[in-house]
Amino acid sequence: MLRYKNFIIPTISLFFKSKNDVDVFIEDSNDEEFYKTLFARLTGGKRINKIISCKCKVELIKMIEKEKEFT
Repeated sequence: MLRYKNFIIPTISLFFKSKNDVDVFIEDSNDEEFYKTLFARLTGGKRINKIISCKCKVELIKMIEKEKEFT
């Protein structure tokens, strides 16, 4: 499976702005299709074409903080 380098992850959401109505960052590193379906149901059918996986809670928090810098 292809993986993004950690310094790239916060910028991934920028590439999917036109395809995602909601940016979703998760701790899990697998099951992207499961999370797409789950969040699409929870958000009332908003477009979520990319789930951004951060592997662990610590990395997730770092990525969200970096994401705030880019927006």
